[in-house]
Amino acid sequence: AILGAPPLAEYHFIYLLSSKRVRHAVEHANSAMFTLPDYVTATTESINSINGISAHEFFHLWNVKRIRPEALWPYDYQKEQYTTLHWFTEGVTDYITYLTLVRCGLITQDQFYGMLANNISALENNPASWRTSPAEASFNSWLEHSAYHPPFSRVSYYTLGTRAGLLLDLEMRKLSRGQASLDVLFRDLFDNVYGAGKGLSKEELQSRVEALTKSSFASFFQSYIYGTDKINYQAFFEPFGLFLDVYTREDLPWYKIGITQASVKRTGLHIDGVIPGSDAAQAGLADGDVITMINNEPVDAFDTEAFFYAHKEGKNFKAKVITPGGNDEITVTWTNRLDAREFKLRQLPKTSKKQDQLRESWLKSQVK
Repeated sequence: AILGAPPLAEYHFIYLLSSKRVRHAVEHANSAMFTLPDYVTATTESINSINGISAHEFFHLWNVKRIRPEALWPYDYQKEQYTTLHWFTEGVTDYITYLTLVRCGLITQDQFYGMLANNISALENNPASWRTSPAEASFNSWLEHSAYHPPFSRVSYYTLGTRAGLLLDLEMRKLSRGQASLDVLFRDLFDNVYGAGKGLSKEELQSRVEALTKSSFASFFQSYIYGTDKINYQAFFEPFGLFLDVYTREDLPWYKIGITQASVKRTGLHIDGVIPGSDAAQAGLADGDVITMINNEPVDAFDTEAFFYAHKEGKNFKAKVITPGGNDEITVTWTNRLDAREFKLRQLPKTSKKQDQLRESWLKSQVK
């Protein structure tokens, strides 16, 4: 519906099912290759679990295998090819995947809203997303797993691009009264950029959005693609009759001191993520550390409910820690500056005809 028939005679989905728990997929010009655990064929539900990754790789048939950044035109397999557009090639493809699933009836509208809200939650709880733009994350993709890429800036251009694609689509639809959208943009790019035998530049992407909407997107791109301005989500959702609720999560107590990922095991609290500048970081905790004792008691005996949810600032606790350099004893001061947040997207109970029309054309869009 977006781009017409595939631009080739045959397309192959190639699934390699493994006895190992591995998931990987990569797009090609005429096919997509998937490596998945063999249990995905066990039930209808498990088979349905691969709809998303299948839709993602299939859309790459157009976005990145044909419509692709000018830095990748032509491909050069002998060196890095830097581009600020991976948010568009991968993240927007993820966003289109969500739309594909709901438009095909493979997920419900509420599930679609849940996927969008989960993406927003992941970003809003990751301080790196507050300081790293989609364009910067794209350009730094070659350093993603490098020691030269500091932890405070590590955030995926997939998740940043998914949110950017959502905001761009909603803004295009709002300003054009539903006449322009990412659907229309992709058709335009396929016909007039790929069709002209050239790659896509960041300048042409913005100019084509502006031509389709007959509106300036300079501020949008500067704020949300090249910048990290705080997002007023409701300004984007309200024209579609939607509301984004936000809740404080009370099931992630360690986030309150800046530990974003951790698991309690027999040996203690294993830390896999620490927010730079947080209480945990100030105390000297880092990725890979293991807290073995808190206030001279095993970690699993520490009452996080009583400590973190009494709403008293300035509390301290002493911790024994195993670090790569050996054993240490530290004092952690909790300043009550951080809370993990959960976002939920819902339809407003009362909506106008205009809001309903915009929302329905978005969720059931058909490009003629």
